[in-house]
Amino acid sequence: MPKVSALVSTYNSERFIRGCLDDLLSQSLFREGGLEIVVIVSGSEQGEEAVVLDYATRYSGIVLVKTPRESMYQAWNRGIERSSGEYLTNANTDDRHATDGIERLAILLDTQPGISLSYGDFYLSTESNQTFADNPKTQRYIYPRFFAPAAVLHYQFSPQPLWRRSVHSKIGPFSETLRTAGDYEFNLRFAETLRAEKVSGLPVGSYLMHGEALSFKDQTLKKETEALMQLYRSEEKIEALYGNEGAANSTPSERAQVHVDLGLRALCYYPPWFNGASHQELFLALDCFSRALTIDPNSESAANNLIVTIALSGEIARASEFASRLKAELLSSAVAAANFRTINAASTSAEERLSLDFMPSGLKFPTQQELVELTQ
Repeated sequence: MPKVSALVSTYNSERFIRGCLDDLLSQSLFREGGLEIVVIVSGSEQGEEAVVLDYATRYSGIVLVKTPRESMYQAWNRGIERSSGEYLTNANTDDRHATDGIERLAILLDTQPGISLSYGDFYLSTESNQTFADNPKTQRYIYPRFFAPAAVLHYQFSPQPLWRRSVHSKIGPFSETLRTAGDYEFNLRFAETLRAEKVSGLPVGSYLMHGEALSFKDQTLKKETEALMQLYRSEEKIEALYGNEGAANSTPSERAQVHVDLGLRALCYYPPWFNGASHQELFLALDCFSRALTIDPNSESAANNLIVTIALSGEIARASEFASRLKAELLSSAVAAANFRTINAASTSAEERLSLDFMPSGLKFPTQQELVELTQ
């Protein structure tokens, strides 16, 4: 039985398929007999099938699966059914790997039985069929270490993750109702109960950015992602994700801490595709702090952070009015009192708003910035 099965779904990708197969054949794991290549030709109108059959006559370990036209995630599920590897990975026709990339991911799973998925950084490519060796390696997408609740902020696993076959017996197959965000939906379901780890060292592959890619063709990815975020940013889901990190959430105080923590993360996190720049979602932060204060009306950090976030959004009068309605003891700390004085000043400038201080959640998890720094 092979160690890894690589799932290659192809539809009208004849111009990429030879380079994709050559890339997988060059993998150290394939040379050692540990890599199976499962190509799902999904109703393609081009000549991928003939190319795959030609390769299959010359190399063992290549499996051809033909299906009618279906979504990429339906094709992956079909490929999983036909595959035999202990571990699974998607190998997109237009992406490429470091020659030891898949093997490094597999070694991490071999040595850490409590981890169900491994992933790594990758380089960006803008040239079709550019090998990993030829990539200029000037733009590296750096992924943070896995932290389950951060799944509601951005996709975590990079384009070429490796996961245990047993994952599907625990959380099910890929969603076949989604066209472009099925891997993100998989990430969200995974993060509720399972653990992932990032492989250290150099990137494991390269990702081609081009206008014909499914992710960039239209607004489908944006719409599907927004719908998933709306579902998973619910009170129940957020608390389940923090539960996977070991956070207690049985009392109102504990539950409020969870939502304060996510609100702080929403104010400063680092999507890999922002090239090291931070990103901020004020509306998510407002929702988290407001929810925390509803759960625990005595949470000073929730009250303070909600007022500060309202002020940062430019609504100084609203922040002041809201603060005046809160119980006095909620703004009794030095931090909260100083914030309240600044907000109630006759004229609060934009510079002064930036000087307002947030209060920590009380949970001892790494910040989003620290999760990035821990991978360096």
